[in-house]
Amino acid sequence: MDELTSGHVLEIRATDKSTKNDLTAWAGSGGNELLEQKRGWRCS
Repeated sequence: MDELTSGHVLEIRATDKSTKNDLTAWAGSGGNELLEQKRGWRCS
């Protein structure tokens, strides 16, 4: 995270069901914007 600068996008893929709520809170606590959340990604 320390290497990301303004304008960079971090993509996170997770299978944990609590990720949706966790990421929303995490982004907000750091003063960042959560751009999008999608369901349906599967590990291969």
